[in-house]
Amino acid sequence: MEVQEKKGYCTLCRSRCGTLNTVRGDMLLQVRPDTSHPTGSAMCMKGKAAPELVHSPNRVLYPMRRTNPKGAA
Repeated sequence: MEVQEKKGYCTLCRSRCGTLNTVRGDMLLQVRPDTSHPTGSAMCMKGKAAPELVHSPNRVLYPMRRTNPKGAA
């Protein structure tokens, strides 16, 4: 599969930094700041770690369900 670079923005905090996202198929490979975007001059570590967060084997994919009544031990 070919590697593509797509423009976007990071939603992991309030700043909504402009990003350049490197993608191969469905997989996010790298996230870098987009200097042409008004808020893209820098990026926090959460944004740079987005590929690790998205493709983590420990990521919760479905809503969790309460198994005991609220307030139970």
